[in-house]
Amino acid sequence: MVAELKSMSYKERGAFILMQRIMPPAFSGKLVRGGRILYDGDCVCEFGVFGISLRRYDNQEDDSGDNTLMDEVVGHILRTKSVDTDEGGVAAGYAFLSSPRLV
Repeated sequence: MVAELKSMSYKERGAFILMQRIMPPAFSGKLVRGGRILYDGDCVCEFGVFGISLRRYDNQEDDSGDNTLMDEVVGHILRTKSVDTDEGGVAAGYAFLSSPRLV
């Protein structure tokens, strides 16, 4: 795979994202919606960061210049869900919004 990625141009490599699943530690918790406990058991939290990246792309092969117009973190989300859930959607009902407690 490394050889294949090295043979690609900068623009071709942009189509590939390599990731490894992060396994957060589980904790005992209750997931509540509308004042009712919907789940009581092992939970995990997922922290997501929202960012904006705007770049200028000209039709030139030389990508050596800095074409970054904006590259900023603009928000975050913390969601909690059952350890048995692979889905992550809050709106779909699989996860619950949480508030971080800084310690």
